[in-house]
Formats: sequence, C-alpha cells, structure tokens
Amino acid sequence: MLAYPYKSQVQIVVASMALHNYIRRKSQEDVAFIEYDRNPNFIPEDFLVDVVPRSQSQGNQSFS
Repeated sequence: MLAYPYKSQVQIVVASMALHNYIRRKSQEDVAFIEYDRNPNFIPEDFLVDVVPRSQSQGNQSFS
C-alpha cells in the first residue's frame, strides 16, 4: 500500500466522515439504519451473501 503524508491521511479521514454524515442525513428512512439505532449489534441477514468460502469457490487449487 502506498504511504501518504500525514496531512493527506487527515484529509481522507475528514472526507470519509463527511460522506458518512451526509449519507446518514439523507437516509433517514433506511431500514438498516433504523434497526442499527435500536440495536448496535445489528447485522443484516444478507450481509456478504456474495462471499463464498474458498473451499466451495476454488476447490483444491493452489497458488504459486
């Protein structure tokens, strides 16, 4: 991974938090946000449904 100067790292964090806050404000009726507000340990049932265990997706292939 590339190393970024400290000032750039701070700007990335600030930008990501601003984006997070914008999404939260514009998604007031989002079912997942509402449930998470009631239950901080909430994980949607379809969380990562497209992820398949390696043993099922690639068999016994080895990587070199």
